[in-house]
Amino acid sequence: MPKMDPQIPSVDLGRRAADTLARDIIVGRFPPESILPKEMALVEHLGISRPTLRSGLQMLETVGMITRVSGHGTFVRPYADWSFLSPLLSRWVADYSPPRPPFLRDLFAFRLSIEPVIAMVAARNARGKDLQDMEEAFAGMTAHGLDPLDPDCVSSPFDDYDLAFHQAIYRATRNLIWTQMIPVIEPALRLVIHQSNADAGELKDSLGRHGALLTCIRRQDAAGAHAAGLSLLLRTASDLGISLEPIPTTQAYVLVNNGSDPR
Repeated sequence: MPKMDPQIPSVDLGRRAADTLARDIIVGRFPPESILPKEMALVEHLGISRPTLRSGLQMLETVGMITRVSGHGTFVRPYADWSFLSPLLSRWVADYSPPRPPFLRDLFAFRLSIEPVIAMVAARNARGKDLQDMEEAFAGMTAHGLDPLDPDCVSSPFDDYDLAFHQAIYRATRNLIWTQMIPVIEPALRLVIHQSNADAGELKDSLGRHGALLTCIRRQDAAGAHAAGLSLLLRTASDLGISLEPIPTTQAYVLVNNGSDPR
């Protein structure tokens, strides 16, 4: 961890210290249940004051990443305690996550549980500007569908247009809550989108499923949009190596188990 520039205001130094420690936790240098180095060691290593360090630690504590126990040290909390819907934690997750973070399954499961319904509602409520945004995003995906895939790239133009496509669908629901969730869950969406695209091998099939979903929304075919949204996520699950099983008597799927799927 590099030492901080003493010319930077202490508030910004605290934020940078939080960024550095969050990165080290997310990449696994300090995994859940581990203990961070003692405060004086971190102060020396980062080249900041103790109050500045504590300001940074407070940010990590606020989003549930760590807990400080007087006389025992600072512990990294289990992933289940992290506030993944916090915009700050979401940004850290998007910026620092390794290619296949341990919580990738949970991020995908969240999408699986709501996005077919969101697609159905969007088909009923989408208006001209919504459709224009989806069509422009899909056109961008099409333009970049044959770009070479680079798994090590943090984001690609195809990823960006893919994300914009789904954001437009959320907005098209005209639902205040789903619309306001967009900036909160954007990093989680981006992470799943990027990893599934990177794992896909080729994007032709994914592009076709996005096109089918757009067609259903354009035609105001709510049932078709639900089915197309689910089909798209089934492809995403396949690309990520996540096993699903259908729920009897419903058009829905659940993850097979809570463990890691073999690759």
